[in-house]
Amino acid sequence: MNTKEKQHTIAGLFVLLLIMGIAVILRLVGITKESLWWDEYASHVYLNTPTLSDFLAWNLSLDPLSLPSYYSLEYWWTHYVHDSVLSLRLLSVLIGVAVIPLVYGLGRRMVSRRAGLLAAALVALSPNHIHHAQGIRAYVLFIFLTALVVWTFIRLLEERRLSWWAAHAIACLLLYWTHAFSVLLPLSLGIFLLFRLKVWRGFLFQWGIVQVILLAPTAFYLSTLRFWPQDTTARWIALPGVLSLGADLFFDDISAFHWQFRLGAIAASLGSLRVVVDLVFAVLILVGLLQVAASGARKKTQDSASKNNYGLLFYLWLLISPISLFILSWTMRPCMFPRYTIHSTLALYLLLGAAFGASKIPGRRLVLPLLLCGLMFLQWFWLQPGPQRSDWRSAALFLQEQAAPHDVLLVKNRLSRNIFLHNMEVLTPQNLEIPVASASTYSLLAAQTALCLGILPSETEDTRVWVLVAMDYFEPGPPQDFERYLEEWSIPFERWSFPAIREIYIYRMDRGTAALPDSIEALYTDSDIKKDSLAGDLEHHSMQAFGELATALALQGEREAAKEIFDGIFKINTFAKEIYGNFRKALDAAEELDTKAAAIETLWQAYGLRKNVQPRLMLQAFQKAAALDPMLALAHVEIGLELAQQGTYTEAREALLLAMNADDRYRDMLSSLVDALANGQDIPAKLSAVMDYREALLALSTGDTEKAQRMLQHARATDPQLVAAQLMLAYVWVDGDSDEDVEALLQQYLSATDRPLIDSFAYLAMILTEHNNLDRAANTMKMLFDTDTQTRKSYDSLAKALASGEGVSEAALSIRSMWEGFDAAANAKEEQALSAFAKAVEINPDNNPAALELALHLVAAKRQEEALPLLLRVAEKDPDYRTMTEFLIHDIRSGADTTASLNGINAYRRGILAQSRGEYEEAVTALEEAVQADPRLEAAHTSRVFNLIILRRFEEAMAGLNRYLDGTEHPSPGAFGLLTVLYIANKDTEQAVESYRTAMSMDDSYAQQFGPIFFAALEMRDYDKLRQEMDQLKKAGVDLYPLMDEITRDYLANTEPRSEAEIALQKMKEENRYWADMQRFAEEDEAETPVPGDILFTGSSTARMWDVKKFFPDLPVVNRGFGGSVYKEVTLFHKEIVRSHQPSILVLYSGDNDVFRNETAEETAQDGLDAVDALRTVAPKAQIIVISTKPSASRWQYAPVMLAANGIIAEQLATRENMIFVDLVPLLLDEKGLPDPVCFRDDELHLSDEGYRRWSEALRPYLIKAGETTEN
Repeated sequence: MNTKEKQHTIAGLFVLLLIMGIAVILRLVGITKESLWWDEYASHVYLNTPTLSDFLAWNLSLDPLSLPSYYSLEYWWTHYVHDSVLSLRLLSVLIGVAVIPLVYGLGRRMVSRRAGLLAAALVALSPNHIHHAQGIRAYVLFIFLTALVVWTFIRLLEERRLSWWAAHAIACLLLYWTHAFSVLLPLSLGIFLLFRLKVWRGFLFQWGIVQVILLAPTAFYLSTLRFWPQDTTARWIALPGVLSLGADLFFDDISAFHWQFRLGAIAASLGSLRVVVDLVFAVLILVGLLQVAASGARKKTQDSASKNNYGLLFYLWLLISPISLFILSWTMRPCMFPRYTIHSTLALYLLLGAAFGASKIPGRRLVLPLLLCGLMFLQWFWLQPGPQRSDWRSAALFLQEQAAPHDVLLVKNRLSRNIFLHNMEVLTPQNLEIPVASASTYSLLAAQTALCLGILPSETEDTRVWVLVAMDYFEPGPPQDFERYLEEWSIPFERWSFPAIREIYIYRMDRGTAALPDSIEALYTDSDIKKDSLAGDLEHHSMQAFGELATALALQGEREAAKEIFDGIFKINTFAKEIYGNFRKALDAAEELDTKAAAIETLWQAYGLRKNVQPRLMLQAFQKAAALDPMLALAHVEIGLELAQQGTYTEAREALLLAMNADDRYRDMLSSLVDALANGQDIPAKLSAVMDYREALLALSTGDTEKAQRMLQHARATDPQLVAAQLMLAYVWVDGDSDEDVEALLQQYLSATDRPLIDSFAYLAMILTEHNNLDRAANTMKMLFDTDTQTRKSYDSLAKALASGEGVSEAALSIRSMWEGFDAAANAKEEQALSAFAKAVEINPDNNPAALELALHLVAAKRQEEALPLLLRVAEKDPDYRTMTEFLIHDIRSGADTTASLNGINAYRRGILAQSRGEYEEAVTALEEAVQADPRLEAAHTSRVFNLIILRRFEEAMAGLNRYLDGTEHPSPGAFGLLTVLYIANKDTEQAVESYRTAMSMDDSYAQQFGPIFFAALEMRDYDKLRQEMDQLKKAGVDLYPLMDEITRDYLANTEPRSEAEIALQKMKEENRYWADMQRFAEEDEAETPVPGDILFTGSSTARMWDVKKFFPDLPVVNRGFGGSVYKEVTLFHKEIVRSHQPSILVLYSGDNDVFRNETAEETAQDGLDAVDALRTVAPKAQIIVISTKPSASRWQYAPVMLAANGIIAEQLATRENMIFVDLVPLLLDEKGLPDPVCFRDDELHLSDEGYRRWSEALRPYLIKAGETTEN
């Protein structure tokens, strides 16, 4: 090496050290501001576990695809270097900075020293690399090992020495145990070798064998892991588009092109200037890449080790990983995320270094690298002042400063609570000495707030409630749903925000003037206080939320409030006592509470581990809970049953005995199994029976009584000694002799379950009716109908009787007989069923469901002649029954076989019942059976599609619709409505609009009912308006929320912005002088819902000034004229004119302003025909009547043009279907053929009352005739 080369080398090293120094500084900026966000919490929270293996196992419970390389390093660093959060971040800084000399070495070796320095500088300045170099996650090691693998790979190509083989193998092994997608790097390297197969054939084989050996253990290990279900990751791993792929490939560091980072206040304030800078950076990147590609294309050498081949290797490194994940996302499940391919940016920097750092042009060698580095620095600068990660630390410091001793903190969801408390513990100087609890939903969070404000002020007048809500990543705040619930409770609040990629909001609530609940009972049962958002019950999540709140209050000294909450929970949810009963006893005994609270927390953690399929950790957690509180019987039950399933019978029996000793209520459930574990007989059967019994209890807690009965029956059959199953089955069947006992049981059941069995309401109402407690019976019927509006069909006769006070006993006896018929039919006792249904109809002929059942059973008994009058009667009374029985009636009348139609009806009814219970899978199965039995049963087709859409099985739904449409000549409008929903789900706006308009044109009543729904979604694109319309429909008994809410919300959130043409058209409309008129039309339609089949007048001032209600008082006329307009403006505003109207007739007048603007007759006529065509698109069924343009004295000189235009329009409309041209010009002329002054106002332009009278009399026959034609 000569002197000059030494100088260059020393200078290069100096610059490299300078770059590394800058990198260190940038990575230290703001590092102490960053909190532990979820990704870091998942491992950091378990760093205090005693062994590395335990730590890795617990880490997997929260992050199921984590691999041990980095996390082992994290654990060792914490235990042997320093355990602070800052120390771990500094470890990442060291690793991140170590990447820089590796990148420099790659660039220097493959291209030039300048190229290496530029690439190193880009790494140093990259906001992505700075971010990961501050993080406590595997990505910084992932990046470093990737660079190391590529470096050793290149060295191995140059020198096939054993040392390089060893170095490369070690680097690969560590990489493959760092990240699940690390396999994509050897894929890139392998493809590179394939491109040079002639040179490296032998090396490729050797290298490939090594990779297979190294990858095999990792692949096997990954195959044993269970990643999160796809629906749980959809919010942060979405299906990528082409733009996302492009951004991931080339623009990872341009923050605005991604949703990885939150732009800082400075960047936001720069507006378009920042956009310009970003675009310049993007262009510069692309130019550099193209330059390298062009340079590589000019070089034909096959020397694999030559510097001339760097471009191919770097391009493959850059492209393969993102493209592979893009393909996997579309073929398997979304898995493309910028940080998963962050290592590929190193290849990008090397290519840019080659493009701009190796230039031989002096100016470019200095200016372009500096420009590139400056733009990269700005990308980091745009993110300042930070922080980027969820700002738990600042939220904790704020609350520590603001919260008073008697305040309460509530957190949205349990995991957020844990992350917040962990950050406060490790990143702030003190903890909050106030109760902290969580709730899983906003409605529960608001209810907790209301309860705290209602129950605590009696003891501490200065109590305030704080609520912390962490939004989803990049979800804009504030949380509107939560604030809506607070408004529902009339609770005033203040709000603070802590911006980051996941915004945190803190609320402070003080007691307002509204009445608030002072107990759980008031919260859920007091009709003056309870809110519909709580659904009137206390299910699993509610029980956990209020139990956690009571526990937190007790731990902070609010013992009496905690007791009241626990007692309320126990009254409404008996299972809650199994979890919180010991804690409640400790409150009474004034015992130490901390360990019992820790036991409950650990118990919930164990159930979470069970959900995440972590059996070993689950068992450990249950054992820890039992150790913390030996009297926590439920923990012993879980331990015993888990050990029994594992075959560890002795330890299982010991645990179950501890459970029975701790809580005698478990004796009936466990005694038989404990005896079997002692004598070794029938253990599997008895264990299965206990599991079935517990499954039945769980089914009951969620309202699935059918499953509960099945499981209880199976448990009783499997183990006849399981007394608990026999007793519970007796309760479920509710056919005992004591109605009082049944009533008490049903009251408890209906209060406790999330989705009660609908018939339970009716059974309770029956008992109340028979005991002459009519007011409570009527209220129970109202609860029944509010829960499921479809049940009104079954029990409307009783409800009407209760309302009128007449025939109550007959109505109740009739329903009781109908139930006896159901029971008999369920037990295949057809004669008894027929007799019971006949008795029900005889007692109360208004019991339409009983009449239907009787008719169907008569058909099944081949007694069609007796069934027909009943079928006709129920069909006449109920349109739904008429639709359902149409083909059965037809078959009976025609003498055809009724087997298919009867089977179709029965299967259809099962499907609708399952749908009403929310059992959509069961509904689909039954409805498919109905379709197969009788393909003519239209409602079965559409109902099946309805349920498939709810289940998000869109392809099956579309296939079902196509099957139906292909098989019918007269499809229902509902089918096209469902087709519209499917197109909305597919985000196909054009097809959705077309199908919705088709549906609207088919049936006026359907259009009136559902038209506003689709109009709000597709025309207005207004989600709030859509919800308003769905709420109105829900009050009328049609709940579209399961079908449409999620789909339309996603559609409106993700629908591509309107095209430039649409935007331009909208701008044209809003700038038009008649836009205010269109807004007025919308307000009028909002105030008074349009009547289907109305007659709509529109056009210029002659139309606007026509008092149509005066001249046509007997017709449903609406005036939508706007003065001074021309035909072209009717075309422009055709949608706004018609809006949600479904007119039977459209009357159009215009033309005189068109001619007055010097248009020719041909131009005016064409404009008029265009207006007619536009109106036809939004009113496809309407009769369109065009009135001739009138010559007037003030514009008499234009009369020839007007008359010529009239003639052209008349000639054209004569050939068009459902369009009429009405010539009213002669009515306005005198005997000399001149405008008759009596027909015009003083302005000699507009019509007088006499003129309108003549026109109205002449037009009336057309309106009546057209209306009759449309109606027919």
